[in-house]
Amino acid sequence: MLSSWFTQIRQTIDHTMLLMPYPSRLQMFEVEVMKLKSCISKLTSESMMEQTTALDDILHSIKSAWTTPQYGRNLAYTLCDALRTEGGLCTIINNCASEVYEILLGSARVLSQCLTSPNREYLVTTDKGLNIVVRMSNVHKTDGAMLAASTGILEGLFKHSENTCRRLVELGSLDLMSFSCRSFDQCTLRNCAMGLANLALYGSKEMHAAMMRARIPEWLFPMAFSGDDVVRYYSSMAICALTVSREFAPLIEKSGTMALVSTDLNKSRVELANRMSQNSRAVSKQEDKSKTAD
Repeated sequence: MLSSWFTQIRQTIDHTMLLMPYPSRLQMFEVEVMKLKSCISKLTSESMMEQTTALDDILHSIKSAWTTPQYGRNLAYTLCDALRTEGGLCTIINNCASEVYEILLGSARVLSQCLTSPNREYLVTTDKGLNIVVRMSNVHKTDGAMLAASTGILEGLFKHSENTCRRLVELGSLDLMSFSCRSFDQCTLRNCAMGLANLALYGSKEMHAAMMRARIPEWLFPMAFSGDDVVRYYSSMAICALTVSREFAPLIEKSGTMALVSTDLNKSRVELANRMSQNSRAVSKQEDKSKTAD
């Protein structure tokens, strides 16, 4: 009951913020950044409780920003930039080697939500950044909460560059991704499907070969017929991307699933587009009602 009440309050606040004029939104951005800076300063506190609370607050701020209509993405990018420039991202990356579970999990969750293009670049170029992340992911892969966060991090990193894909695979990220395909958790499966699609799209032919050796297509095929639209769509996309390599295309097509996947991919694309259009119209109608009321 209490959590439901908090959710309703937050939705009301989000809607109120949506109706703000631009100057008010700018002020609100500044307030949110100041709150974030306060949390960042607590990441190096001697109190473990202060650190974990700060990580939870940072996670909530960024996740809320991503899901806020219209200006939310701008706010999220602003917060992610501030996290990097104020030194919080460096601390969070280092925390991924922490022996304190609460700090480890909190940091992994924040990292999975803040990997914008500049932050991906920062992590990749940070000394041993990729090593820390992949090691954390593999060591804690049997922990459901950690697995969801780890696959979210890898999903973002796989779309950084071809070289980063190669480095991640060399560090053992494919072991984690193939293991994750067995999960029953929706968030983990979505991250896994999107991550493998990114690897197939951004990786080289050598990465395709590594995926075949790791028997990734055997996991992608059942995921391509998942009841979840996102899992189905990105799994299908990964399979289609792998067929670009001539040596692997016959093996995939011989399985008889390529035709089914192609059909389902088109269907999923249409369904996702329709849902996005419906959501957009719903937001527009809500705004029109609010303007009329004013």
